Formats: sequence, C-alpha cells, structure tokens
Amino acid sequence: MFKLVTLFVLCALTSAWGWQGHDSVVLVAKEFFDPMTIKYTDLLLKDSKYDIVKSSTWADVVKNALPWSKPSHYANSDEKHVDNNGTCGKFSDENQTDPLFNIIAAITNYTERADCHRRQPLDFTQRLEALKFLLHYVGDITQPLHVCGRNKGGNDDKVTFGNKKTNLHAVWDSNIIEKRISEISQNTTNEQHVRDYGKYLAKQLRGRQGVYADADSWVSSIRTKFNKFNSRKSWVVPIEWAQDSNGIDCTVVWPSYLEDPTQDLSLKYYEDAKYIIDLQIAKAGYRLATLLNKLYYACRRFV
Repeated sequence: MFKLVTLFVLCALTSAWGWQGHDSVVLVAKEFFDPMTIKYTDLLLKDSKYDIVKSSTWADVVKNALPWSKPSHYANSDEKHVDNNGTCGKFSDENQTDPLFNIIAAITNYTERADCHRRQPLDFTQRLEALKFLLHYVGDITQPLHVCGRNKGGNDDKVTFGNKKTNLHAVWDSNIIEKRISEISQNTTNEQHVRDYGKYLAKQLRGRQGVYADADSWVSSIRTKFNKFNSRKSWVVPIEWAQDSNGIDCTVVWPSYLEDPTQDLSLKYYEDAKYIIDLQIAKAGYRLATLLNKLYYACRRFV
C-alpha cells in the first residue's frame, strides 16, 4: 500500500504543541483504543522509560539528536496574508519545498512503518520508533500554525499574553491550552490538570453534541481513503488534516490577532480561541485512536 520512505531533512522553523497539548491528545486517544491497540502499545512500550502519554513528546526531545527529523513537525503553506479572495486556507502538498521533508511525508512514512499488515514487518525498535513519532505528529498537524507559511508559523510575530512577552506561535502551542486546562481542572498538580482535561474532551466526544456531533467526519478519510494517494503520490489522509488546520489560520488565528496586534491575547483573543483548542486536541486524539486501531488490528501475531 505505502511506499516506505527514509527521511533525511533540513532545519525546522517551528516547535510543537507544548507537553500539555501532546499529553492531552494521547489521553483522549486512549479512551478510544481498541483492545488490540492497548495490548500492542503496552508491548511496544514495556521496556520504555515513559508510558504512552509521556512518549507523546519524545519526538520533540530527540530533535537535536536526530536533526533530520526537525522539518517533519510542520508543513508550509503558500499564503502570506489573510485575504478575502478565496485563496487563503487552500493548503496543498504541492507547496512544500521538498515533498519528502514535511509533516505530510512524515505521517505517511511512519504509518507505513507502524502497519502490522506489512508482509515483512520492521524490527521491534523501528516499530516502537514509528509509534512514538505518530503519537506526536498527529498532534502537530492539528496545530494551525504548524500548517502556515506566514512569518514562520507566527514565530516572528511578537505578542503579549497575560502581560508577558511571547510570540504568536507559542501562544497557540502552550499559552492558550495552559490557561484553558486551568479553567477545566480544579486540581493542584499539572499532571492531574492535564488528565482532567483529557477526560473532559473524551466526554465531549462521547456526547456528540454541538461541534462534536461531526466527530465521525474527522476520521472518515482513514476509513475510506486509507490507500488513496494523489497525483504527486502524497497520502491524502494527512493532506485533508492539514487543510482543516490551515483553514483555522484564515478564520481565527490571524484575523483575530490582526484586529489589534498590540492586544493582550489572554483576553478577548483567548476567549475566541479556547474552544478551537478544545476542538483541535479532540480531533487529534480521535484521529490518533482511529489510525492506530486500523494499523494494529493485525498485530495479534506479535502479542
């Protein structure tokens, strides 16, 4: 089905969701794991220092040791400005500097490497590595500024959040979600804060109310387009995810910021963005669970 690719890539321009975001993605995903996915991920991680939740940030930890992996955390988009002529938010894999060196290619690659349907599965170490990369990259691709060509994904836009100086990318990586988690959880420890948030989002998903009523559409491409590639041999599933995230750049991330770049983003901007953060973390968790359930269904021979 997939063509196996080894990625050797250049330098990255962006970072990732903060640890709270990545942990939350996996916490949501765990709520929707099939029994075989639970057994197989437990087997892969049995000798690891960290459990599956804490393994979600491994791909960030190893970026310096594995510098070729850095560009795999994001994809470029060719729009530079928010506009009203219908071009903003039209992400295409055709816009990438190199078709192999971006998050689309990375998710494609590690999906292939993780798949238990392979006739000749990779060795244990490589399958574990594939899992840890997927735990992270499926989260990254739902962060809108990881699919953005403007100002290095907002890294160059200096902003204020809660009277502290930062940049727009960091606001979406960490500041908004940290504040949002503190609203949801009344616990006193950071770890329990995040676990409460994961449970909150999983509950919203199960309830299927409001924006969560469309949850099945978030994962439909995994079920219906798993073996579909475009004319450039790019896997259409992560492309659709990237298009979804890039659309938020054009409707929320940039317009609300550009109304007043000097505003404190912890106020009105935060109130507009916090529900988008909830939605994106929920999407990432549900997509991750659905993807791993599909990949690991055939893993009985290893358990």
